[in-house]
Parts: sequence; C-alpha cells; structure tokens
Amino acid sequence: MLILTRYRGQSIKIGDDVTVKVLKVRDRYILIGIEAPDGVRVLRAELEARERVSPRGVPRRGTAR
Repeated sequence: MLILTRYRGQSIKIGDDVTVKVLKVRDRYILIGIEAPDGVRVLRAELEARERVSPRGVPRRGTAR
C-alpha cells in the first residue's frame, strides 16, 4: 500500500486516465473526487462486498455507487 499526504485541492494520478482529488477536509472525514473514463468502474469498497452476494446467497448485479 502506498500512503501519501495530500492537502485540499491536491490530486493523485493513477495511470494515465484516473485522477483522485481532495476536495474538502473536515474533522473526521475527507471529500474526494474521482475522474475516470466511462469504462472504468468506481465503487466504494463496502458496496462492492454487498454487491458480490445478496442476503439469499445469490450473486447480485446492480448499479449501486
């Protein structure tokens, strides 16, 4: 894992097509913006885990973001 320090307004580039920018910093959270091409799926980790298996154990597909 790469750990970086960024301040509000600063960005991180991932490859040639993805940019992660720090938009706002508050006491216990940060607000980030992610720019990526349409073909790149961006999903919060907790939603990815929930999307993998539904409560009935059936694989789930959706557009949760």
